[in-house]
Amino acid sequence: MLDQIRTADKKQRLKKCLGSLSSQKMKQVDAAIRVSLDV
Repeated sequence: MLDQIRTADKKQRLKKCLGSLSSQKMKQVDAAIRVSLDV
């Protein structure tokens, strides 16, 4: 039972990490698109 809780906690942490990473990447992609449109 404890192992299940631990794995669930790890998955949530992983999702949070991936979420923050993807949001940063999306900002970079958005900036890159704006630059390419300006040029």
